[in-house]
Amino acid sequence: MKKQQSTEQNLKSRLHKIVGQLQGIDKMLDKGASSEEILVQLNAARSALLSCGKIVLEGQIKDSLANGLEPEDAKAIVERLTTSVERFSSMM
Repeated sequence: MKKQQSTEQNLKSRLHKIVGQLQGIDKMLDKGASSEEILVQLNAARSALLSCGKIVLEGQIKDSLANGLEPEDAKAIVERLTTSVERFSSMM
């Protein structure tokens, strides 16, 4: 349980940093920053979001495997994981 809280805290911390990045990009626009500078920051924010997605996906996979795969639950778990992987891969 403590590990999960640590992961959630890590994720929240990362998301707060991303919000800060986006606010910084907004300020850059107000100050007339170059397109190249803005694109660099947008790419950094995108990469940070992908890292958050990876953390969420890894957590779901670990939780599913830790709970074991009972034959009657296996199909539902595989479907959930497949959906999650599809959603994550569409972020890229």
